[in-house]
Amino acid sequence: MATAFAHAIVGYTIAKTKKDASKLLIGVSVVSAFFPDMDVFLHNFGVSYADMFGHRGFSHSIFFGLLWAGLMLLIFKKLREVSSFLILFLSTISHGLIDTMTTGGHGIGLLIPFVNERYFAPDALRVIEVSSMRITRFFSNTDRLFEILKSEFIWIFVPCIILLSVIRILRNGN
Repeated sequence: MATAFAHAIVGYTIAKTKKDASKLLIGVSVVSAFFPDMDVFLHNFGVSYADMFGHRGFSHSIFFGLLWAGLMLLIFKKLREVSSFLILFLSTISHGLIDTMTTGGHGIGLLIPFVNERYFAPDALRVIEVSSMRITRFFSNTDRLFEILKSEFIWIFVPCIILLSVIRILRNGN
């Protein structure tokens, strides 16, 4: 999996594509982008990694993205518009799509519950160093931590910064 930091910047970037994005929309978009990894806690209740509800399963699916975006619009009345739904949907599914580009794991259940199969991006796109699900393991090896953060900086943060800069330039030019 990519780190929560990487997923969060993607959610932020997606929200900022909307010219008048509210702080609420930006915040919910950021949370939506890293929320799918909450499935790691189901392991504590006997759900195995390979199960439909295991890590990188249902919560990483396109169908979950639709449900989650709809739920957020039900909870947050101020977000009830098509553009907010699309932003939250894209922020949520960005998580699974980014995870398909990592160098480890057992794939992503993008089509669950319709197809219980796990997918990866083509090998040429699997460029993001996978990070550990365990926070203690994540911080225990500084060399590995540096490799993970370096790959996320190159493949996630830089493109997001470029996109945000282009958006800002285009908006200020109008």
